[in-house]
Amino acid sequence: MDNKGFTLVELLAIMIIIGIIATAATYKFMNLTSTAESQMVDHVISELNTREKHTWMNAKLDGTGLEYMIDLEIGNGTVEGGGEDYTITISSTEVGVNRTKPTSTEPGIWSRK
Repeated sequence: MDNKGFTLVELLAIMIIIGIIATAATYKFMNLTSTAESQMVDHVISELNTREKHTWMNAKLDGTGLEYMIDLEIGNGTVEGGGEDYTITISSTEVGVNRTKPTSTEPGIWSRK
């Protein structure tokens, strides 16, 4: 009698190997997701600094003074707060940011807390 197929031990060994590979892949994927969200926050802060500089320069040229508002719309995320304390929310990630007040010689600066 010639039985073709796999034994229970062989099947269990393959299932264990697949489980180990799946666990490693899941861990790597989760790490990539958090890295991507962190990079997105850095990108948003960079964008806010660019908007701050442009708005500050326009206010200086117009002679309207340092009381200006910049656009806080960032696509899929939100920027909320006021004064010097703000929160950027992207997906499920919330990051506190600071905004220094502009002076007559420098625009405000956005940075992580």
